[in-house]
Amino acid sequence: MMKGLIISESFQKTIEQTYGPIGREWLNNLPTLLLTLEKDWHLKIKEPFSNLSYNFVVSVALAENNFAVLKCGLPGAEFNHEVLALRHFNGQGAVKLLKTNEELGVILLEQVFPGTLLSEIKNETETMRVFTEIIEQLHQPATQSLSLPTVDDWYQGLTKIYKVSKSIVFPLKLADYVCGLGKELLVSMKEKVVLHGDLHQANILRSEDGWLAIDPKGVLGEREYELGAFIRNPIQELIKQRNIKECLSRRLELLAEMTGFDKKRLWAWFFYQAVLAAWWAFEDQNTDWQAFITCAEALKKIKV
Repeated sequence: MMKGLIISESFQKTIEQTYGPIGREWLNNLPTLLLTLEKDWHLKIKEPFSNLSYNFVVSVALAENNFAVLKCGLPGAEFNHEVLALRHFNGQGAVKLLKTNEELGVILLEQVFPGTLLSEIKNETETMRVFTEIIEQLHQPATQSLSLPTVDDWYQGLTKIYKVSKSIVFPLKLADYVCGLGKELLVSMKEKVVLHGDLHQANILRSEDGWLAIDPKGVLGEREYELGAFIRNPIQELIKQRNIKECLSRRLELLAEMTGFDKKRLWAWFFYQAVLAAWWAFEDQNTDWQAFITCAEALKKIKV
């Protein structure tokens, strides 16, 4: 362990539960990796961020009193997709990529100041305005072929549900209905662009020059798809609403008005993605899956 640097137990537990022995080996090698990067990239490791999940993210000092963010994760396809997306966005609506080593699973990013989360802004109309401005910047056609997954590929993850036992507690009838809906949406998609893939209130930060997106998944799909993560988040706050249906209906109306997207198509994507998010969480043994189902059931009641 580097002097003064603490890797939280909760982060270690998440990595070990998610990646097993490979994750434990990566954690054991992390202090050495950080020391190597300090030397080779001429930086000084500062404090890790407090809300770590699947990546070790730490503030670093560069030359001439400049600061950046170092993000370390297990090398692999998901990491590479994030790098490709950040390169494509090129600082337009997203944090700038400064340096990367895909083999090591590390990226150096500009540090965003003051770094206020969009989720801290309580005026929902204002957060939607910021969100729609961000997607206008991000959603530019790909000028070259990019090795990114498509939303069609993500759909295939939901079809795994047909291979599991009928005795599981997941609502299979709802999933079956949504699989059919998803198939209809996919075959009727318009132009595909590079999407962030997980653009919600906790992945948008205030910078000195405006708001910027962080942590893209990197996926190809139509623009309307991008709005799904935003409408259902923060998920734990959403399900505490006195009238979830009314809250979601209001968000749907505002987002359709602000973007000009077809309201019925937005609703269909929102409904489909809520169930897909639930299934992913269920697969990962994350108890949030029930909250996503609650969201989906409320969306199903909305008449469009």
